[in-house]
Amino acid sequence: MDRSLHSHVNITPSFPFELHYIKALYLNHQYKECARRCEDLLVHHQDEPAHLIFLNLYAALSHEGLARIMHVYSVWRLPKISAAESAYNRALEACSEAKYHLEESSTLSVPGLALDDPMPKLEGTFARKRNNKPSLAHLGPGLDQSHNKSSKRAERINFSWPRTFTPLSCATVKAIQYSVCQDMMTPLEDPFTVSQSESSSDTPIKTENLSANNSKDSFDSPHPPSPTPSHRSVKPSVSRAQAAYLVHLAALHVQITTHLHQLLDLKQSTTTEQEERVRRQSGSTSSASAKANTRLPQSRSFWSFKDAEAEKQEKQARIKEGRARGWKSERFEPKKYKELAENALTELE
Repeated sequence: MDRSLHSHVNITPSFPFELHYIKALYLNHQYKECARRCEDLLVHHQDEPAHLIFLNLYAALSHEGLARIMHVYSVWRLPKISAAESAYNRALEACSEAKYHLEESSTLSVPGLALDDPMPKLEGTFARKRNNKPSLAHLGPGLDQSHNKSSKRAERINFSWPRTFTPLSCATVKAIQYSVCQDMMTPLEDPFTVSQSESSSDTPIKTENLSANNSKDSFDSPHPPSPTPSHRSVKPSVSRAQAAYLVHLAALHVQITTHLHQLLDLKQSTTTEQEERVRRQSGSTSSASAKANTRLPQSRSFWSFKDAEAEKQEKQARIKEGRARGWKSERFEPKKYKELAENALTELE
C-alpha cells in the first residue's frame, strides 16, 4: 500500500487502521475508492456509533467530491449528489441516536449529572475547593500566635468553617485539630502561584501548643459534630468524558448540517442548469424543423406553378429531335468520360 496516503495522519489506539486509511484516501482526493471502502465497511460495522458516523460522513464527502469535479451537464452528477445526501442524512441520524443513548446511560449511572452544561467551569471547581478548606482563624489563639509567618498564606484562602463547635472530648478535639494541621501542611491543589520566599519561610506546625491551649476547653453537651464537606469531593471523571463526547457530537451535527445545506444548493443549481440546457436544445430543434418545413414548400412551389404551354412545347421539341435521329440514342460518349477522367486527375493533384 502506498505510504504517501497516510504520511500526514497520526495513528492512535482509538483510531482503527481502516478508518485511518479511509481518511488518507479522502485527503489524497481518491473519492471513488474512499466511497467504495466506506460502503464495504458499513455492511459489517453497524454497532459502534462513532464508526457509523465516521463512515457515513466520509462516504458523503467522497460522493460530493465526485459530483463537484464532474461537468455540470454530466448525467452522473445528480445521482452522486443524491448518494451524498442520503449518506449525510444517515450520519445525522447516527449522531442523534448516539446522543440519545449517551444521555440515557449517563442519567442511569449518575442521576444528579446535568448534561445541559457538558463542560463545567474550572473556576467554580477551584472556588469550591477553597471554600471547603478550614480557616486558621478558628483553630485557636495558640496556633495564630505561634505561626505568624504562615498567616499571609492563610489570609489568601477564603474557607468556610463552622464557627460554633459542638462539644466533644478533649482527645477528639485534639485529633481533629491535628488532622486539620496536617491538611494545612499538604500543598494546595489550586493553581496558586507562591513565591519561593513565602514557601521557604513556612515552618512545620507544632502540636504542643495545640494540646496546651485546648486542654483548658470545657464542653456542656455530648452531641456529635456536624459533618463537614470534604474538600476532595469532585464530579466523577466519567461525567467529564461524557460531557466532552456530547460537545463533540453537537459539533459534528452542526458540521454535517452545514455540508448538507451546501449540497442541496449544489443540487438546485445543477438541476436548474440542466433543465435550462434541455429547454434550449428543444427550442433549437423545433426552430430548425420549422425552418426546414418552411423551405420545402417554397422549393416545390416553383415547379408547381410551371406553365402548361411551356411543358407542351418542350415535349414537342424532344419528339422532333428523336425523329431527326431516327429514334436512336448514343449509349457511349467518349468525350464525356474523358472529361470525367481529367477532372479526377486534377482533383488528385
